[in-house]
Amino acid sequence: MHEPLLPCPPHVFDEPAARVDARRALPVTPRHVALEVTLDPAVVLVEGRVTHVFEVRARAVTTVRLDAGDPERMSVRSVTRDGQAVPFAHAGEALDVQFEPALVPGERVELVVAYSAQPTTGLHFVPLDPEVPTQRLQVWTQGAMEDHHHWFPCFDAPEHLVTTTVTVTVPEGYVALSNGRPEGTASGEPVDDGRRRFHWSMERPHALYLLNLVVDRLVEVTDEADGVSLHHWVPAGREADARVLFARMPEMLRFFAHATGKPYPFGRYGHVFLQEFMWGGMENTTLTSLTDLALIEGRHLDEEDLERLFAHELAHQWFGDLIAPRGWPELWLNESFATYFEILCMQALEGDDDFERRLLAERDNYFGEARDRYARPIVTRKYAHPYVLFDRHAYEKGCLVLHTLRDQLGETAFWTGVRSYVSTCAGRAAETAELRRAFEEASGEDLTAFFEQMVYGAGHAKVRPKWRYDPRYGLEVELTRLDDGAQSLVATLGVGTSTGETRRFRVPVTPGHRVIVLPLDKAPRWVALDPDFACLIELDEQDEPDDALRARLVDTAPRLLRGRTARVLAGRATPQNQQALARALVSDTSGTTRIELARALGDHRSDTAREALFAALDTEPDWRVRVALSRAVGVGADPSVVPRIATRLAVETSHRARCGLLQALGLIQVPAARAVIESQLEVDAPRACIATAAVSALAAQEEPETIDTLLDRTARTRPRLVRTAAIAGLARVARADATKPALRRRVRERLEALLRDPTFSVRAAAIDALKELNETAALPALRRAHGAETFGLLRRFLREALGALETPRKAT
Repeated sequence: MHEPLLPCPPHVFDEPAARVDARRALPVTPRHVALEVTLDPAVVLVEGRVTHVFEVRARAVTTVRLDAGDPERMSVRSVTRDGQAVPFAHAGEALDVQFEPALVPGERVELVVAYSAQPTTGLHFVPLDPEVPTQRLQVWTQGAMEDHHHWFPCFDAPEHLVTTTVTVTVPEGYVALSNGRPEGTASGEPVDDGRRRFHWSMERPHALYLLNLVVDRLVEVTDEADGVSLHHWVPAGREADARVLFARMPEMLRFFAHATGKPYPFGRYGHVFLQEFMWGGMENTTLTSLTDLALIEGRHLDEEDLERLFAHELAHQWFGDLIAPRGWPELWLNESFATYFEILCMQALEGDDDFERRLLAERDNYFGEARDRYARPIVTRKYAHPYVLFDRHAYEKGCLVLHTLRDQLGETAFWTGVRSYVSTCAGRAAETAELRRAFEEASGEDLTAFFEQMVYGAGHAKVRPKWRYDPRYGLEVELTRLDDGAQSLVATLGVGTSTGETRRFRVPVTPGHRVIVLPLDKAPRWVALDPDFACLIELDEQDEPDDALRARLVDTAPRLLRGRTARVLAGRATPQNQQALARALVSDTSGTTRIELARALGDHRSDTAREALFAALDTEPDWRVRVALSRAVGVGADPSVVPRIATRLAVETSHRARCGLLQALGLIQVPAARAVIESQLEVDAPRACIATAAVSALAAQEEPETIDTLLDRTARTRPRLVRTAAIAGLARVARADATKPALRRRVRERLEALLRDPTFSVRAAAIDALKELNETAALPALRRAHGAETFGLLRRFLREALGALETPRKAT
């Protein structure tokens, strides 16, 4: 049942459609689910029966309610117990089963529901458009948040952990995959009428939303790591790619076993790739679902950065699968942990510089959402639909809170707390209070205030530091809070000495204004609060003097401090600062820092800075840094730079750096740049990245004559990433001053039509584009889309778009 259509005002999470969530009362304890279904990928229909085994809790029960799809889409034929029919009523999304005489406490019940369904969510049949014959036929499930009940009646809530068996009959040539291990062989057994039957058994309890079912034409690629059998499923001919993509899975398993103190708990693990999947991945127990966009040629693995996705989903096997959330408000126990442990895993594989680059991205993503969209508590019970919790707070902010807690407690107490939490809560649903207790017992600290402020409170500390040195007193540090929050932390104050060393002091960061005096016998070269970004603090360093900032660019200063210093100097385009940035760009040993230095020089928009960027492009070995350099050469550039970028584009070996060069060309709005961009629109590259970058660059030209090209690239025959880039680009070009009303209307009508597109990411892009187009004529289409939209997260996006269009924008 959809939440009401109440437009969401800008910059508000607690929208008018929100309600206080509460776990639904359930007088029984689910123990086991047995599914027996028949599927044909070419027909949107599932038929079969589901058996639920449950135990009665502490009181007599006459009615048990299961979640079930709308009767218009699901038909319940019978409900039986011990072969005897049991009365039931199916209305709305509830299946009420009556028991006479009443069930008594402790009684174990086996209930069988025979049904058929034609689901629009929960169980997905692709291709959704029969006019695209190049796609394979495939069926797959997505149970989160509570979508399984749309294709079989069940107790659809995350806190119920059950064992499962899945029996699936499919046409010959297909395999059916599910959680756990196959009974018999993974190739199934033949049955009548040219079909095959597959049996899967999951013997360790897990949350039912993690049940996975995939039907497709696939082959198996196997591996092994320390007793864990690995099984990855891909289309025939992609086996070699799978071996490269998942080559470091054994190392990842060892990392998580060590970090959590618990070896991989389920015995078997693997991946399957899904067409038209709405997420990057889904951590279904023992069989993670991945977007088909992640199935790339193995030789491109490094530049596509897919191992972080694999690490994230693997982390969930502990955080989310072994330990389930006790209700969706506790989602951060899944997603924040997976996000933090993802970057920790990549640190173990790639080193500290990789960790710091990813940590910086987490900060940027969270701060961006808090600034531009909303700030909310990580744990909140008030929301319109559980899907709206999937945001930068559940992922990035929670990750940063865990990193901050690590700094506050110290390494020993933090890791002891993590392992205690995993050990204590393994095999059941947990809540934040249990995590807090684990850290308190490990450290001896009272963490009530920390959790109230950082987890249950919105926002974060924003601080403006200022310092001066007086040989009579030492170092005087002034900390001014720019927010009105209650967050209090103890942070590191780094001091660069004349000998190149970094001294570290611990100082309180509390609300209001504070002056701290530290003993120091010589004037420092630089001073920096939280130099390693160990705390969730947003810093305003505009008071920092240039000479001290330049001193922070030397290799002896902490890496993240050097990178953040470059960001401050980006807005100070003096010759001395440009020279310091250019020198550091050549000499700095950190790729993360060089990326920030390149961006800062680009922001200076000077010929001197641009020459330094081009020179670095010729010698830089790291493709990630070349991406930043490539983008930066176009910032503020004049038309004379276009031939140099085009020449570089022709010789650049990194496809991602080529995308950066296209972005640079997009910033130079002249016909010569547009001609080079258009020459790249059909270039083949991994995940269509060059074509996608070319589309975005073409839109950045803001020329109305490009609209036909962009419209063409919204067609279903185009790659998904190209389509979404074209959709965003249409909104940008349509808003340009030179675009006439009739052409703007044509764009709007195309975007409105895309609100009905079967692809999740396309609908999301269309919603955002209509919001950016800012035309109230789109309101009726957005309202209609809300009623038809099956995903709660997209309905939230629609309400945000409606709220934005109904709220007059301030002049800029």
